[in-house]
Amino acid sequence: MNLKLLDYFTNNLIYDELFLPDFMGVKLDCNYMQNKSSLIIAGSIFTDYENVLNQLREAI
Repeated sequence: MNLKLLDYFTNNLIYDELFLPDFMGVKLDCNYMQNKSSLIIAGSIFTDYENVLNQLREAI
């Protein structure tokens, strides 16, 4: 992945610049294989992101 994507995330939640209207991106700090990482989720503003994150947690 191009790390310049993270440059757009001056906040953990963005709506413009990268996304069409009614879409957004969310950046979360996390650990992946015991390394600090950033998780980026992008999609509709109407998506249930809490449910998406819970499904990811269960899959691990």
